[in-house]
Amino acid sequence: PRLPHLLHPARCHPRLPGTASRRSRLPTVEPLGRLGDLVAHPALLVADVAAEPFLHVASSLADPTGGEWCVVIGPEGGFDPAERAALTAASKYPPVSVGSYVLRAETAALSLAAVMSAWRASPLSQ
Repeated sequence: PRLPHLLHPARCHPRLPGTASRRSRLPTVEPLGRLGDLVAHPALLVADVAAEPFLHVASSLADPTGGEWCVVIGPEGGFDPAERAALTAASKYPPVSVGSYVLRAETAALSLAAVMSAWRASPLSQ
């Protein structure tokens, strides 16, 4: 019964990190979704270890309407070829990576969130 808490601590206590950092807007951690639901999002950004690093393609990214991204992090084994093709075809943005190493899914999500947050706050994103 406590396993979901161990697997998804951010979903169980999403306000704690935001409160500690004094954020006025908290990110939403959604439950696992179906691929068909994700490809319909207008600001789909795919994280893939085989892609170009985020900072190499950041200049081609414009803030989406409403300012909300849907970032898709693959499973630890990576996307299968059909998933990768469907996600890449559906996204109007190029796939990005946060480095050349395979990261755990949780680590990849946090790493990309940190890089995107720093980039959006920098003069380079203007």
